[in-house]
Amino acid sequence: MTAANASQPAAADQIAVGIPNRSLVISDNLPVLAAMPDECIDLIYLDPPFNTNKRWSNLMEMPTEQAEGLYQDYTSMGNSVVQVGFDDRWSMDRVDKEGNPNPNWKPQWIGAIAESYPGLHAVLHGAGMVQGNRQQAYLTFMTVRLLEMKRILKPTGSIYLHCDRTASHYLKLVMDSIFGMGNFLDEIVWNYGTPSGGRAAGRKPVKTYETLLVYVSDSGKHTYNKQFTPYSDKYVKDWFRHTDENGRKYRTRTRSGQIVRQYLDESPGVPLSNTWTDIKSLYGSAGWFPGNRKEITGYPTQKPLALLDRIIKASSDEGDVVLDPFCGCATACVSAERLGRRWMGIDRGQEAYRQVIDRLQATLDEAPILLGAEDEVRYMREVPGQRDDSRVAPPVPEQKPATSPRGRVQIEDNVKRLLYGLQEGYCIGCADGISYHNVHVDHVVPLSKGGSNDTWNLQLLCGYCNSKKGNRLTMEMLWDVNIIEGILLDRVRVERLWNQRKSERTDQTMTF
Repeated sequence: MTAANASQPAAADQIAVGIPNRSLVISDNLPVLAAMPDECIDLIYLDPPFNTNKRWSNLMEMPTEQAEGLYQDYTSMGNSVVQVGFDDRWSMDRVDKEGNPNPNWKPQWIGAIAESYPGLHAVLHGAGMVQGNRQQAYLTFMTVRLLEMKRILKPTGSIYLHCDRTASHYLKLVMDSIFGMGNFLDEIVWNYGTPSGGRAAGRKPVKTYETLLVYVSDSGKHTYNKQFTPYSDKYVKDWFRHTDENGRKYRTRTRSGQIVRQYLDESPGVPLSNTWTDIKSLYGSAGWFPGNRKEITGYPTQKPLALLDRIIKASSDEGDVVLDPFCGCATACVSAERLGRRWMGIDRGQEAYRQVIDRLQATLDEAPILLGAEDEVRYMREVPGQRDDSRVAPPVPEQKPATSPRGRVQIEDNVKRLLYGLQEGYCIGCADGISYHNVHVDHVVPLSKGGSNDTWNLQLLCGYCNSKKGNRLTMEMLWDVNIIEGILLDRVRVERLWNQRKSERTDQTMTF
C-alpha cells in the first residue's frame, strides 16, 4: 500500500447509508442521484458527453469471455478485441428509429423544470429556439442531473463540470441558475496540447482546450487548498540570480523595510492560475503524447490522472467523498484512491468496474496500489432507495390542487407536466412560448362533440388561442385564422408537435 492509501478511512466507512466506500454503480446516474441523501458529497467531478453529435468508440484488447461478463453493449472484433464507447447524439424524440424509448429524454422534465424553476426553463427554451432541439435535449438531460447534484453536495463542497465550446456557454447559464451566480468560483481553461496540421488545420483555429466550470455549494465555506506550479527555467534565471556560499539560489525581497532572502528551494512556486498548460492530453495527433503511453486504457475521451489529481487536491481533504457520476474509465476514482479520499462512481457501461480494478493494481508512477479483500471495490446495480420509478424530473414542492379559474380544465400535475413537455413549452395554436403557470387546457375534440378527458385528447394553448378555438374551430381552422391575423409564429413547429401526438389519437379526433 502507498502512504496515501494507508492514511485513508477504514473500509467500513460509507459514502451514505447503504453505500460503501469504493462503490461503482452500473446504472443511469439520474435514479442513483435521486436516491442519495442530501449533503453527502464533498467534491463532484463530471466529464459528461459534450453534445458533439457523434458516437464515440474505440477498440480495447481483452478476452472475449471477460467482455461478455462485463459489457452491457459491446461489439466483438475477434477473440481479444472489443469495441466500446458511448453515444453523444441527442434529440427530443420519445423513441428512436427502431422504436425503442429514448433513454436520455423524458418530456416530463420540461414541465417539471418550468413549474419549479421558470428562469432555468427560459434558458433551456431559449437554447432550443436558437440552436434547435438537439441542444435543448442535451441541456435538459444535464439540468435534471445537475439539480440532483446540487442537492447532494455538502455546504463545503465543490463541483467541476468538464465541457468544451460546443455547449459551455449554455451550461454556464444552467449552472448559474442552479447554483447561483454568487457561487461561481471560476472558469478553468485546460490547454491540453499544441496545434498540429492535417485534418485539424482548416479555415479556423485549431481546438486545443477544454473548459472546467467550477461552482461551490456555499461561497466562503468551500474547501480550497492552494496549489502551486513550478517556476519556469526562464523565471528562475531572471529572478533567482543570486547564489549563496552553499550554492543555494535566492532572490532578495524588501519586507518591513528590511532586505530578506527568498530561497528557490523554499519557494512553493507560482500560485495556480485558471489557465492550465502544464498537463497534456493523453491523446494527440499521433495517437498519444510522449510519456503517457502507460496510462492509456483505450477508452475514448480518457482524461489524464494529473488533471484529476490537481482537482482533488485543490478542492477536497483526505477522507472526503469524491463522486464522478459519468466515470467512464474511472480516472477520478483511481485518483481519489491514490490521494486517500473515499469515492463513488456511476456509469452506464460496465467497463468502469474493470478499469478501476486494473488501474489500481497496475504500476503507474509509483508502486502498485494493491487492493485486498478489506479494500474491495463494490460492484452495484442500484443504491438503497433506488426504484425503477425513481424521480425522473427535478423535485417539485408538494402542493394541493388549486381551484381552477373559470373556464379552465383542472388536470393532475403529472399530466400537465407531460403535456407541457410534449409541446416543448409552446402554444400549439400560435407557436408562442407559454408560461407553465399560465397555460389553458384544451380538448382537441370538445366535450360537447363527444370528446373525452383522456390525456390523448388534451393539449395546451395560450389564453388567446384557447378563447378563439373554443368548441367551434379545428386546429387546422385555428392555424388558418392565426395566419390571417399574423400571429402564427411558426407553422412548421406546431404541425410537427401536432403530428408527434397524432398516433395517440383516434380517428374521431380529426373529423369533428
